[in-house]
Amino acid sequence: MSTRPDASEHGDEDSAAVLEIADLRVRFETDEDEVLAVDGASFEVHQAEVVAVVGESGSGKSMTAMSILGIAPEDARITGSIRVRGADDRLVEVLGDGPSPLPELRGRRVSMIFQDPTASLDPVFSIGFQLAEVVRRAAPGTSRREVRERSLELLREVDIPDPEGALRRYPHQLSGGQCQRVMIAMALASRPDLLIADEPTTALDVTVQAEVLDVLRRLRESTGTAVLLITHDMGVVADLADAVVVLKDGKVVEQGPVRQVLGSPREEYTRTLLEAVPRLEIDERPGREPAPHREPGGEDPGTTEGPSQGATGDSHEGAGRAGSAGDPDAALSIRDLCVDYGRGARRSRAVDGVGLDVAPGEILGLVGESGSGKTTIGRAIVGLVPVAQGSILVEGRDVVTAGRVERRAMRRRVGVVFQSPRSSLNPRYTVERTVTEPLVKILGLSGEQLEERTSRLLAGVGLDDSWRHRRPHQLSGGQCQRVAIARALALDPALLIADEPTSALDVSVQAQVLDVFRELQESLGFGCLFITHDLAVVDQLCGRVAVMRSGALVETDDSARVLHDPTQEYTRRLIAAAPVADPDLQADRRARRSAA
Repeated sequence: MSTRPDASEHGDEDSAAVLEIADLRVRFETDEDEVLAVDGASFEVHQAEVVAVVGESGSGKSMTAMSILGIAPEDARITGSIRVRGADDRLVEVLGDGPSPLPELRGRRVSMIFQDPTASLDPVFSIGFQLAEVVRRAAPGTSRREVRERSLELLREVDIPDPEGALRRYPHQLSGGQCQRVMIAMALASRPDLLIADEPTTALDVTVQAEVLDVLRRLRESTGTAVLLITHDMGVVADLADAVVVLKDGKVVEQGPVRQVLGSPREEYTRTLLEAVPRLEIDERPGREPAPHREPGGEDPGTTEGPSQGATGDSHEGAGRAGSAGDPDAALSIRDLCVDYGRGARRSRAVDGVGLDVAPGEILGLVGESGSGKTTIGRAIVGLVPVAQGSILVEGRDVVTAGRVERRAMRRRVGVVFQSPRSSLNPRYTVERTVTEPLVKILGLSGEQLEERTSRLLAGVGLDDSWRHRRPHQLSGGQCQRVAIARALALDPALLIADEPTSALDVSVQAQVLDVFRELQESLGFGCLFITHDLAVVDQLCGRVAVMRSGALVETDDSARVLHDPTQEYTRRLIAAAPVADPDLQADRRARRSAA
């Protein structure tokens, strides 16, 4: 069955299929049963077409992509048909008996970019060295000069600033968005017919995500390369895809043109996925007090600029004002915070004069582009990076000037939930040991008291006692994040730092985790610094929002006012870059962004 949109969207010259999948099944044998990771999937991808494969974690999206390239786990049994365009422009079967054509197709006719670009690039080799390897493989016998010229050409195609300088740099010297563009350049070195993009924008902030999507769109239009997009972000699907394939439990439940699937889904599962997408409504919404009119260039009480800026204009008296003393009644009070990285001539200021408060029972959203200093602030609060200047008060006590013993005691009042739920849990620990470790080692609980507290924590995040003896590899991403939240709340913290806690989760699991998070915060009353690049999540969850740029706060106020009537051009750009799950609206916003 084809996912091809109607002919009005693509000309006849683009009609040739570059990928055909028919009745694909991927099986895994277990001690108890057989697991079907992919169950009879069938769809096509045509030249110059972007087909998005969507579904929850475990639906078979990535396993389908790995099967195309022959990189599925060794114990996977793959049947059905996968045909890819070969060297003579005919479709070649990659699952047939006999010698596999994949060694000749992989990296030449079919390329892949992965979710985490920094993990995909070798940290000990320069960008130029790694790109040259790919160029030589794509065109054996190419001279050194030709390799360099081709490498620079590829970097220019993906809009890398200063391509000459980028060749000399190492991955850690580039931003996440630049690393992802380098990965796209490598994937395009052989001018492939098909590019498989597995969650290519998940770890990127909204502005960098928009730039990477523009690169993919422009390359599709200029080279005719087809894209198989694996993603859980419906906004990305609406922005880039021509067609959509919806997977559930390994089966294709719906497929078709993007406007049909996202605008008028036939299946209840598709409607459920779309309803779970958090939405940032740009237009005025009923029930929201309209923001007061401001004259152009007029001063706004909720916005200050400069290295010692804070914010006022919210319901908490004195919140965010930069001063010599913080608010002793706040769960968190930061004044004139400065954090430096490096030493001497290489020293750079990551956080510059930030002041903000989080009241007990409040969720403050901290947003901004990658490198704006969001995560550095969270790390400074828990003592993971040294503070160059300023104060950080947790329940009125300064963690910067406190002695070692007092600082350790204060850190018990701060819980942390990290971005990657799996990597933040010890793979050898059961759920029970993960949650009880702080209770045993710090509070000294045991016996019935420990059992009762553990059961209450697990129940609070929606897990019953049957989950106690499972390990992280036996849990889904959302279940791992629930365990991480339970661990963070084990010591009844006054402050919770949540650093991108839902960005690695699909939309339905994200919605469940946010519901759990909201219920726990309302019942326990902890203050929360919620660090994220997802403005729609901030709109749903946070009462106030602080916007970071280049280490400084540029705007802080009630989230409704900041997100729906921002005073700063930078904030407006962030909001305009956030994709929405509506193809027509997304196309209109993209056109207006390009015109600007």
